[in-house]
Amino acid sequence: MLEEAVNKGLTESVQTKVNALFKIQSKQSKLVVCTCSILGGIAENILLDNGKHVIRIDRARADLAVKSARKILVLAALESTLTPTKALMLSSQQRQNKKNSNITIVSY
Repeated sequence: MLEEAVNKGLTESVQTKVNALFKIQSKQSKLVVCTCSILGGIAENILLDNGKHVIRIDRARADLAVKSARKILVLAALESTLTPTKALMLSSQQRQNKKNSNITIVSY
């Protein structure tokens, strides 16, 4: 799924596969956590059969960064995560109504 998402984007096919995978996993667990920046945007919007949402681990980090500082530098290990990381940071700004943060995202 990740390879497909990187090569083709977050297509309907990728979304369907991610949704199915997390729903299957939620039958065996009380909590499902997604650690993938690329798939995280899809994952955190999935309502599981147990009535809970998938937790996106990088959401908490982004929210804390936006809350704590006006100037933020994000170092990404993979270039393919730059776009979803930027979307996550902008989403955190919107959720906190903090549009005055200066966010720089680079891969190393």
